Parts: sequence; structure tokens; C-alpha cells
Amino acid sequence: MGQRCSIFFIHKQIMTDNFAAKAADWDNNNPRMIMIQKFISEIESRGTINNETHLLDFGCGTGLVGLHFVDKVAELTLVDNSPAMIEVLRQKIAENGYTNTQVVEGTIEDSLKSESETLIVASMSVHHVDDIPHLINHFHKRLVKNGKVIISDLYKEDGSFHFPDVVPQNGFDMDILQSQFQAADFTVEHISNYHTMNREISTGEKRSFPLFVLVARKN
Repeated sequence: MGQRCSIFFIHKQIMTDNFAAKAADWDNNNPRMIMIQKFISEIESRGTINNETHLLDFGCGTGLVGLHFVDKVAELTLVDNSPAMIEVLRQKIAENGYTNTQVVEGTIEDSLKSESETLIVASMSVHHVDDIPHLINHFHKRLVKNGKVIISDLYKEDGSFHFPDVVPQNGFDMDILQSQFQAADFTVEHISNYHTMNREISTGEKRSFPLFVLVARKN
């Protein structure tokens, strides 16, 4: 278990929770859990996780990535704008007595700290963001010098992955995303395909969607 002390929650009221109907069963999706375990392995091999790490999990959902590291880091901040996801996350924290945690119900901008994190991770959450350069700039503000961002997300696709839902980004072009990180004073250290998700699309056919992992270091 994690350390035991008081838990600090930051609340933010939002208008619509697009994950309200999904949160309760979020952890019961086997393909998702396989993807998460592979991303965790990427973090362990490419990030620096130790008892001095200040880790921020952006778009944390129910905490599947961040809570994996809760006993291994000094402090864990979990950020998500879905009240339903945050409620499940809070239950996990309370049930397990994890207390080296801060939960932010809102966006990365709602946390007041700057230059406080040594590592930021994001699993399949960045494609839900409208303004990618704005987000990357906030990553930069939150990180200490030489701190890292490790993100997992979709390569550019035609919108079939989420259809009929609409999301701000239908995956990412690697040249553009790399340029956006570089423009925000990051050095992109690694990009690779680390997993493929197979799912049925609206036409009824099965399609494969490759996922990438990107590692960037704040200069």
C-alpha cells in the first residue's frame, strides 16, 4: 500500500461527463487492460520511476496507470475532467489507503503547482484535447528541467475508432506532433509503435488501430 496521511482533492464543476456511462465498468475491459499493461511496461523501461519521482497522470480515468506506481513514487497527481471516473478513482484510493496522492477533477491548468513534476504520463487521453500546443505548453510548465512526458495514443486515423462519437483529434501525425513538442522546448527522445488495438467499427468489419508511445524531455 501507499503512505498513509491526508488525501487532498481539488474539485471542478463541468457541464457534461462523456464517460458517465462507462466509468463503473472501465476496468473490466480486457483489451484495455492489455493495452494499459503494455504502456506501463513502456513507462518502466523509458521513464525514471523511483522514490523521488513526482508523477502526474494526465487523463487518468480510474487510475489504471498512475495507481500502478503509487507505492514507487514520492507523490502522484491524477488529473481527469470526468466526475464519474474521478469517483471510481477516489473509491480505489480510499479502499487502499493511498495517501501520497492528489486528485484534480478538471484539467492540468487547474492544479496550481509549476515545475513540480519529474514525469508526466498520458494513456489514450491526449486525443480528447482540442488545443494540443496549449496542452504541451502546460506539460512544460509542470515539469522540472529534464523532466519527461510519456504519452500513448493513436496514430492518425479517419475517425472510425470512436464513431459515432466525435473527438477533437482522430489520432496524430507523428511529424506534426514531434514538431509541436519541439516548439515547446522539448527534445523528443523516442517514438515507436508499441501496441495494436483491434475493434469492430461502424460497418461491422474488424479493423486494427496501431498505437504509439512518445517520450519527450523538457530542455
